[in-house]
Order: sequence, then structure tokens, then C-alpha cells
Amino acid sequence: MSKFYIENEKGERIDLQDDEKYCLAENIKGLGLNINNTYTHVGDYFTNDSTEDTQKVIEFDANFFFTGGVSAFDKEQIVSDFLVRADRLYFVYIPEREEEAEYRCEVELGAYTQGYKDGFLSYPVKLNAITLFYEDNIVTLDVDRTAGEKRYTFNYAATYNDYESRSVEIKPGNQVDVAFDLEIYGYTANPGFDIYENEIKVKSMTFPVVVEEGQKIFYSSRDADLRVQLIDENGVATNLFDKFNADEEIFYKLNKNGSTIKFRTGGANKILFTPYKYLKVV
Repeated sequence: MSKFYIENEKGERIDLQDDEKYCLAENIKGLGLNINNTYTHVGDYFTNDSTEDTQKVIEFDANFFFTGGVSAFDKEQIVSDFLVRADRLYFVYIPEREEEAEYRCEVELGAYTQGYKDGFLSYPVKLNAITLFYEDNIVTLDVDRTAGEKRYTFNYAATYNDYESRSVEIKPGNQVDVAFDLEIYGYTANPGFDIYENEIKVKSMTFPVVVEEGQKIFYSSRDADLRVQLIDENGVATNLFDKFNADEEIFYKLNKNGSTIKFRTGGANKILFTPYKYLKVV
């Protein structure tokens, strides 16, 4: 049986199928893909002018019953307080086919209206997704200079062979291009990375800054958290946007059909690399 939860920024959860404590969610919709296509009619043929993913809206009926000695009204109050008081909300989905896999997306409350159905409380709920679903199995690779090849079996099938090139390979099979976080520790001057597709360099990034001992570069190409910072030994972050031209592209992702990222530091610096697996359909 698939499982569904609402989670807040503290990791606290409402089980949407626990009618003893909370509610029973039914008619869950919005887990698939929504696409808006624009066509031009030319004779007997329609040409596709544009294809755009539309915002995912997750909808369900939250049903509240008198069970376990707790009234439906009290349970509804628990759920409504949880939804309203949270600073951030996440919809969590665990498919029946993969008990160990959790998928989540960040959402905002779109509607929560009171209703009645056959003698019990039933509240239609609408959650507007502000991110794609992503797998809650985030792995950070510590790309050091240990000789030999290290393989990771998480869903990216990523590998790196770092004793010469210090690189990470993302294999094909992803639904969208792969965003990532990158941390490069000092001392190093003008570190960076290059992205290769089919052994051809397609993108290059250099951080035009000296990273002292105890400092690090923090870079994120996640759309919801775009960052390029120099962080000192006290954890104070300085934005580096002014180090780049205004029209310069600085946030890169790895091709969903496979690519390799190679790091440049000029030494045996510690590097932490975290790819994120986002999905249009779960």
C-alpha cells in the first residue's frame, strides 16, 4: 500500500492514512505530469510551437472520523494547525512498489475548505507544488585523491575515478538535468570545474577567488537555492556574484543523458559533491 505524508520544516509528519490520529486521504491526484503544448494548425497537420511543464497541483480529500475516542473535529484541528503553522511544507510519497524509496516535493497550501460527507468531516485539500519531486536519498561524494575507482550504487549510478582526473560521472537515465551542490576547501586559487559530454568539454566554470585555509567555496545549481559563496572559518558567507559578468552563465546542471564533471583545484583539496535527483513523474 502506498503511503502519503505531509511534513514540516522540522521533519514532523502527518500520516494521511492514519485515521486514528489524523485523517484518511482519498482521491489523491496530481502525482503525474502536466504539460501545456501550443500548436499551430497548418493544413491537415498541427505543429508544436512550444512545450511547457505546468505547475503540479496535488489534491485529495482529507476525511475525519470519530475513532479511538477522539472526535473528528479534534483531529481536524490537529491537521489544520499543522498546515497553517508550518514555515515550509512537503508532500511525501512512498510508492507501494518501493518500500524503501521516499519522494518529496515542497508545496504551499492552496486550499483547505470545510465540508461534510455521509455523516463525517471531509475537507478538500489543494497543495501547490513549488519544486519537482525528488528522491529522499541524497548522497554526498567526498572526492579525495584516494587511488583507484569508487562506485556508488545510488540511483544516479555515479562513479568517479579520482586518482588522476578527480571527476564524477553521471550516467544516463534521469528525467531532468542534474542539479548539484559543490564544496571546495582551501587553500586553493581560482578553482573550478569542467563539464564533458561524450568526452567533449561543453561547459567550464572558474571561481575567481583565493580560498584560504579554513575557508571553502559553496556552489549550488538547484533552482530553489542558487548560490555561489565564499564561506570563512566562522561560517560567514560572502556572495561572489559580483565576481562574474552580469550576462555570464554561472549555474550549470549535468545533462540528464549522461555527463562528467571534472574538478580543478591545483592540489589535493577536499571536495564535496552532492547531486540531486529530481523527477517529473514518480
